[in-house]
Amino acid sequence: MQGPPQYDLASLLWQAKAKLPDTWKEELMNRYVAAMDEIKIARVEEIHFRKGYLQFVLLRMLQVLGAYGFKGLLENKPHFISSISPALANLQYYLSDNPQVPAYQELRALLEAISSEEVQKRYKQPEQSDSVKLKVQITSFSYKKNGMPKDDTEHGGGYVFDCRGIKNPGRYKPYKHLSGQDAAVQNFLDRESRMPNFMSHVYGLVSVNVEDYISRDFDYLSINFGCTGGQHRSVYAAEQLAAYLK
Repeated sequence: MQGPPQYDLASLLWQAKAKLPDTWKEELMNRYVAAMDEIKIARVEEIHFRKGYLQFVLLRMLQVLGAYGFKGLLENKPHFISSISPALANLQYYLSDNPQVPAYQELRALLEAISSEEVQKRYKQPEQSDSVKLKVQITSFSYKKNGMPKDDTEHGGGYVFDCRGIKNPGRYKPYKHLSGQDAAVQNFLDRESRMPNFMSHVYGLVSVNVEDYISRDFDYLSINFGCTGGQHRSVYAAEQLAAYLK
C-alpha cells in the first residue's frame, strides 16, 4: 500500500451520489481498520487515524469539486455539471457534522459559503438530461440455470459481478420463495450479510465507467449480477444499483 491509508477510504465512503448511510460508513471504517491490523500495516494509533481520516475526507471533497468544475464548467461536459450540486451538498453535510474541521475559520467560512443551499440550487440539474445518451442495462442471472448472459452488442460485454460470496437467504425457509425485491430479503441482506460492503465497491467501480462513458458520449453499458439461483442476491444487487444510478 502506497501513501496514507485514509485516502482510499475517504474516496470510497464519501462519493456524493452514493449517499451511503452513516451506519454503513462507520461499519466499513471499522472493517478497514481491522483489515489493516490483520495484514500488519504500520500506522498511528486508531484515534489519530480517525482524526487524520476527517482531514482526508475534506481533501478528497475539494479534489472532486475541482475536477467537476474543470470538466463541467470549463469543458462543458453535462455529467460533471450535474455532479456539482450533490458534491456541494455532501460538503455542506460534512461541515455541519464536523464543526472542528477545518481548523482555520477563514477557510471554513469560505467552504460554508460555497456549499450553501443557494449555490447548490445554482448548479442543480434536471433529473433527466436529453444530452446524456448512455443506456445502462442491468440484469440478474443464475450461474446454475443459464449462466452468464451473452452480450451481442458491438461493445462486447460489460461488468459481471459474482454475488455468490454473499450469505444466501434462499437457504432459509422463510425466504426460499421470496426474491430480492421483497423487503424481508432486503432486510436480511442489509443486516445479516456483507452485501452493504459488496455494493459500496460496486458503486465505486461502476461510477468510473459511467462517468467516462458519458464524457465520451458512449451510448451503452451492460452490468450483470449473478448468484446461484438468480433470485435473491443478484436481484437485490441489480435493484440497488439501478436505484443508485437513477
